[in-house]
Amino acid sequence: MARKPYKYIIKLTETERQELQALVSSGKTERRLADRARMILWADAGVTIAETQRRLGCSEQIVLNWRRDFVARREAEGPVEALKDRPRSGRPVTFSP
Repeated sequence: MARKPYKYIIKLTETERQELQALVSSGKTERRLADRARMILWADAGVTIAETQRRLGCSEQIVLNWRRDFVARREAEGPVEALKDRPRSGRPVTFSP
């Protein structure tokens, strides 16, 4: 059975690719942000969703969600900001980190 083409095709510019690679290679980057950057870099390189989920140990839905969010948010916010969590709804945190 032939697989459907990907709905969210990601083609990065050279500057976007460099920004995401810098994020991945930095030792101070939060793990979840680095994993999201890896997802996008691998999507640009043509790695399948199944292979991405196997490499990161996450679900297929997580990979699809971040591809979708990146495509939707990268123009307005930039590639790095598009991978960050959105502000949470509800009451603000009362305890400091």
